[in-house]
Amino acid sequence: MRAGSCARRSGFCVVFLILSEREAHMAENAVPFPRRTRHHHRLALRLWQRRHFWPVLLFWPLATVTLSAILLAPIFGPPTTFFWDFGQPATDSGAEGLTNINWSANIGVLLLVGGLMLGLSFYLVSWAQSVATRPRSLLLVLAVLLLTVLAARVTLPGWSGWSYAFPLAASAMTIAALLDVQLGLVTGLILAFLVGAVVGDSIALSLIYAVGATIGALGMRRVNRLGRFGIVGLAVGLSSLPLIGAFTFMSGIEPHDLRSLITLSLVGLVGGELSAVMALSLYSFFGSLFGITTMLQLFDASRPNHPLLNRLLLEAPGTYHHSIVMAAMAERAAQDIGADSLLARVGGFYHDVGKIVHPQLFVENQFNGRNVHDQLTPLSSAKVIRAHVSQGLRMASKHHLPARVRDCIAEHHGTSRMEFFYDKARRQVAEQGMEPPDEMAFRYKGPRPRSRETAILMLADGVEPMVRSGQAGHTPEEMDAAIQQLFHDRLADGQLAESGLTIQELDTIRQSFLSILRGMFHQRILYPELRAEIEAETGSKAEDEPALSTGQMKQVS
Repeated sequence: MRAGSCARRSGFCVVFLILSEREAHMAENAVPFPRRTRHHHRLALRLWQRRHFWPVLLFWPLATVTLSAILLAPIFGPPTTFFWDFGQPATDSGAEGLTNINWSANIGVLLLVGGLMLGLSFYLVSWAQSVATRPRSLLLVLAVLLLTVLAARVTLPGWSGWSYAFPLAASAMTIAALLDVQLGLVTGLILAFLVGAVVGDSIALSLIYAVGATIGALGMRRVNRLGRFGIVGLAVGLSSLPLIGAFTFMSGIEPHDLRSLITLSLVGLVGGELSAVMALSLYSFFGSLFGITTMLQLFDASRPNHPLLNRLLLEAPGTYHHSIVMAAMAERAAQDIGADSLLARVGGFYHDVGKIVHPQLFVENQFNGRNVHDQLTPLSSAKVIRAHVSQGLRMASKHHLPARVRDCIAEHHGTSRMEFFYDKARRQVAEQGMEPPDEMAFRYKGPRPRSRETAILMLADGVEPMVRSGQAGHTPEEMDAAIQQLFHDRLADGQLAESGLTIQELDTIRQSFLSILRGMFHQRILYPELRAEIEAETGSKAEDEPALSTGQMKQVS
């Protein structure tokens, strides 16, 4: 018994030691990589301590006061009767309240709106921190809230069946498409309650509006084409039909009298498509007003006849071709990991647009075989190469490119080091017996990629010229090894620390790059050189002409 237990214990000790050594080995050779934080409350606390949430402190009272003023303003007709007589239609008692102010009801409205806005503010701080720390985004949310409630106060008092056509879902769709899907859902539910309280029959309308806002917000999860608005609008209209039918039958309609039900159902469908039209209009208007990159702006920038792309084609054709290939790689990789593929493609088009200023400084545009950098010092070469980023940003601002495309220009090199010129400088100072050069002088100014799309562009910008020049080998295995080494170097240098990419997504990006590069730089079939026909009719062949060997080959595209 004791011998068996000792053997088991010794076996457990051996296994434990092996696992400990393996974990220690993995820890020593592991590459540090950022992980997405799951503790939102801790991040919110740190940001609160750094006073990054001061815009929310202004948003809450401003939204409370303005929304309450709109709900209680007598110039839009009788105030809501929901707080006086729950669930009953409007009567003349509401008009009497215009002269005799019901202070208790007004305080109730103020407290209700204040409580809803306080809840929204806490949601922003806890779950939508990227919105809570940006005053422009908060202004957009406030503008959508005010416009929706104002439109309801103007059109909805004196409720009728046409209230089903009110496009409240457009507000949720707009915020979901421009800012965040979950924020659009929460805002839509709050508006559904506020707008339902404007009219007499608030319970029915609030539920219908809430369902429409939910469908509208969730449907705008990925907006990659304009037809998405129409499809989501149709879904909003269809989702209102069961509720409209339910409330119509609950009101006492006879089953055989379906004329009013059909009419109200058509009104609900009209409301869904009206929501789509309004959402598309607000999406375009607010996107331009608040500096948010929209799909429409990206479509406009991707035109082949865009002035900047036309200049790039004519003045720097090598850079243009590199940008086209890189854009295809970035689009495929972004699509595979669920990122914004349209932004990745457009960012690839313009990432090197600054090379238009001095195209001859870059090797892809040196067609005469002369390299300008042979007459420059490594430090001077690094300065002029690095300048294409700032020059590209100036040209992008001049041509009003979207903000996120400008981010692609600024971040696609990050703070990476120009290895060729840095190694050249090190060799020169070593030969002269001087101190090593300053590494920071040979790095880009940054910032490092702060989104998955710009990180993909950085990786594609390093892979494409490496494969094209033959440095990555010619077989798929050699290309894969070279791509993995480049990814490892970017990780070790910390360039992807702020991008939000995971190890699994990096592996997906690598496979996407390989699939594109295999199709572009594949090996082509070689055909034997065709011998000239014997000139029997015109004369004999010259004896001193060397015969063509069957080993001589030519490449046929």
